[in-house]
Amino acid sequence: MLYFLDEDDNCTYVRFMSDYSNYNSVLDSLNTKYTRKNENTWTYTDKGVIYIVCMEKDEWFFTVNIKKKEKQYSKTGVLCGSN
Repeated sequence: MLYFLDEDDNCTYVRFMSDYSNYNSVLDSLNTKYTRKNENTWTYTDKGVIYIVCMEKDEWFFTVNIKKKEKQYSKTGVLCGSN
């Protein structure tokens, strides 16, 4: 798991990478813990802050990215891939 920090050491982004042996258990966990928005996107709210969870599939591994929902998401409708 990778944590990305800003200049004030606040976590702004989390990335988890795994091979496909863990795919089904991670997918089940995402579907249980979060609200599914589409095939690869979930959301959740913690202390009034909305977070976007995206799963991206690659050839040999998959990645789960978690970050705060930003204002541009609501304008474009894009939840994953561009940020």
